[in-house]
Amino acid sequence: MTAPLAAQEKPAREYRIGVLDAVAEAENAANMTQLRKGRDYLERELCKLKGVSVISGEGNFVLLDVGKSGISAESIVESMLSEGVYIRSLAVHHAKRNFVRVTVGTEEQNHVCVDAMRRVVAKLVRWAPGAPGDRLPAVPVDRLSQP
Repeated sequence: MTAPLAAQEKPAREYRIGVLDAVAEAENAANMTQLRKGRDYLERELCKLKGVSVISGEGNFVLLDVGKSGISAESIVESMLSEGVYIRSLAVHHAKRNFVRVTVGTEEQNHVCVDAMRRVVAKLVRWAPGAPGDRLPAVPVDRLSQP
């Protein structure tokens, strides 16, 4: 009798696995939607900062080039840390420009990050107001390698 019971249980197990897969897929889709929304918000707001250009991508982070701001990546990281926000400098990766990586967080974390970055850039920027290039557009990733 154990063989017929095992045969009957198999479809139930497969059904449970199928349901779990469907739930995981739905959660993943919701997470991806939230990630895209957060990344779009960060890109849109951070590119408004003087001397900061956003390099568009598809990852869970936003890449910033702060080279035209006159602020080093390390200075921004240190100042953001004093604001309670941790971001990463990519200077250790021998980038030709001053790159900073901002990981996409929750909606609240993204707002805190943007507000802190506004304060930090306003405090550190050595640029004359109204200088050319105040607002730099987002740069598509595929254009990074072009001269």
